[in-house]
Amino acid sequence: MEDRRYLECIEEISYILLKNHKVFKVSQQFAEITEYTTADLLGKSIAEIFKILRVGPSVDIKNIAEKADYFLFTKSLEFRSISIEIIKEEGSQLFIIREKPNSRLEAKHTYLSELCKSNFVGVAVYSVPDMILIKANQQYLDFLEPPFNKSYYSIGKNIDKIILGWSGSKVEKFWKEAILTGKAVQVKEYEHIGYERGITYWDSIIIPVTEGESIKYVVSNTYEVTEKVLNRKKVEEQIDAINLQNKEMEAVFESIPNGVFVRSKEGDILQQNEISRKLIEHSNESKTSYGKNSEAKYFNESGKEIDIEDMPSFRALKGEKIKNQRITVVDNGKESVLDMSSSPIYDKENTVLMSVTAFDDITELVSNEKKIRNNREQLKAIIDNMSDGVVAIGKCGNLVMLNKAAEKHFNVIKIIEGRNKNDSEIEYFDVNMKELREGSLPSDRILRGEIITEYRIIIKRYSENIYMCISGSPVYDDSGNFLFGMMCMKDITEKVKQERIIKSQHDSVLQAEFERNEALEKTIAMKDEFLSIISHEFRTPLNVINSAVQAMEYICFNELSNNTKKYLGMIKLNTFRQLRLVNNILDITSSNLKSTKINKKNIDIVFFIDAIVESVRSYANKKEIDLILETSYKEFVVAIDSEKFERILLNLLSNAIKFTSNNKKITVRFNTLKENIFIEVSDEGIGIPSDKIDTIFEQFGQVDSSLSRQVEGTGLGLSLVKKFVEDLGGRIFVNSKVSKGSAFIVMLPNEKVTETYEYRSSKEFFYNHILESTRVEFSDIYL
Repeated sequence: MEDRRYLECIEEISYILLKNHKVFKVSQQFAEITEYTTADLLGKSIAEIFKILRVGPSVDIKNIAEKADYFLFTKSLEFRSISIEIIKEEGSQLFIIREKPNSRLEAKHTYLSELCKSNFVGVAVYSVPDMILIKANQQYLDFLEPPFNKSYYSIGKNIDKIILGWSGSKVEKFWKEAILTGKAVQVKEYEHIGYERGITYWDSIIIPVTEGESIKYVVSNTYEVTEKVLNRKKVEEQIDAINLQNKEMEAVFESIPNGVFVRSKEGDILQQNEISRKLIEHSNESKTSYGKNSEAKYFNESGKEIDIEDMPSFRALKGEKIKNQRITVVDNGKESVLDMSSSPIYDKENTVLMSVTAFDDITELVSNEKKIRNNREQLKAIIDNMSDGVVAIGKCGNLVMLNKAAEKHFNVIKIIEGRNKNDSEIEYFDVNMKELREGSLPSDRILRGEIITEYRIIIKRYSENIYMCISGSPVYDDSGNFLFGMMCMKDITEKVKQERIIKSQHDSVLQAEFERNEALEKTIAMKDEFLSIISHEFRTPLNVINSAVQAMEYICFNELSNNTKKYLGMIKLNTFRQLRLVNNILDITSSNLKSTKINKKNIDIVFFIDAIVESVRSYANKKEIDLILETSYKEFVVAIDSEKFERILLNLLSNAIKFTSNNKKITVRFNTLKENIFIEVSDEGIGIPSDKIDTIFEQFGQVDSSLSRQVEGTGLGLSLVKKFVEDLGGRIFVNSKVSKGSAFIVMLPNEKVTETYEYRSSKEFFYNHILESTRVEFSDIYL
């Protein structure tokens, strides 16, 4: 091809010219269409160009259809409809990119373009049938979960990639209905589950837009109504609660646990609950004949018989209030006791209208009181025969009651009433050997209202120590007045002796265990120190071997036979492998000995990551793995320990390449959020079973899989990565699916230190250092 003459002929056409599969020239018209400069595109492959321009849908560069409709996105993410024509000649390819006349969205559908500029509601335009997001306002993007709430990550993506939970959802069916019928579909209060912020609700209008006879776009007008729906549901719940409360109020009368009835001033029963109906049947209290035909008899608390008109409900009709009066009713040989209270109800003129009476059937209670009285003597006999001493103390400190065991206890009267001044040989102490004087004895404390639980005292009598365990509490009447204090005491002298023996034995066991643990800790520390010393000693001969190999490569490499070169390469590779193992062991022992040092300096982390990725690209290329770095930052300065970060990223990339098969993809992403930076290394490798996720970060921990055994490793790498990340103040996360791949996400603090350091000033040295570190870290990868 005569390039100059041909290019002059097509100078007015939008095109890309490739030579040796790299962009050689870009026409001015193409630059104007895409908004990219020539510098942005030169030197890239056509696949890279199509990826930058987000060309779709489903472009196969080897089989581009001449009559098919394609699209691309400009630098400002504007949608353009195009056709592609390829002219091939030896050593070159010419891609003619023609924008379809009158195809721009802002020209054909001005209202859509203007609608997307507004931010009153969320507006998004998707292409049909591939459902690619081609335009959206920020209001719509704000509805999406990060990172898709930014146009860079969402424009040009399929809808099921940017809306979590889209596939198989109800709203997907609404979209399909709109496309199938060609009519707008309105979705009210759609419940969406899948966002991290929880369940959300949306109002949407899905509008298909036609061009000619086919549907070209779908426009989504979306508005989040979560707050409105939740508020309405809250109101509905409150209304339900009010309705329920009304029903409960209606049932209050029936739910009162006492018998209740209302008597009119004429003496009739106006209303009564179920309990009243059952309890009052035998009492004749419900009769209005004033007992003329009644066979029941009524007795007051004194046992005196009374007439029915003297019953509480009738007395209340005369304006009297009666509270807790006991009435005994004898009817047909059956005796019942009722606890009755009655009150009059007045009208505005202060005239009694009716009476309300509440009563309990306390027949069983009265019967129990009688049983208690009958059993009191039996209880006293039981208390007298108890092995523990039981004492009742009056409010003046006097003895009210004591059982036989209490009488036998030493000097019980002294414990209760105070020190016997005539007996100077008896002293009282607490367990801390503090002497108990008057006012601090257990009986004094109970009289002050204290409750004592298993309080131990020591009674020193002559040359003997007696240990007593005392419990007690005050007893009050219904009005809160002190009646007496109860105190229970037990001689525990023998028990205390046994406790001392057991404690002595327990202390001996604890001391022996402590000494054994201390010896074990010293042994572990000596082991770690030994490993550290040995690892340092290993480094010296390894460095000598490595230096010798390098000298042979630089001085006499061309004089060596092929077999010698082969074996020399094996020596170098295994030297790197041994150096990598030594480095890992040194780092592990330093971490165990808590001697790891962190040296943070301000560096351009984007430049740093890019350099590391480039250093390992040759390893990825040998397996035909596509290694990609994605970030929206050209430069980002952060304080980091470069050595530790380099080890972290190289280890993650090493694992990704190990466990990813040929013709797959590994992606490195850098992003920031609030006060942290994020570095993600994701692959399409063998993945990690969910029950093995925690194991991979343990020392010597490896996933037990036939696939993972195909590559070598000590199991120290990810353990060190976790330690380094934590030493840098960060955290590491893993997302993985078996046979789908893994994503390791490192979160580090976004901070700076006062010292500045610039890697760009020593770029050549820095790249050489990275390459050397890469050779060591990747020494166990056989390609």
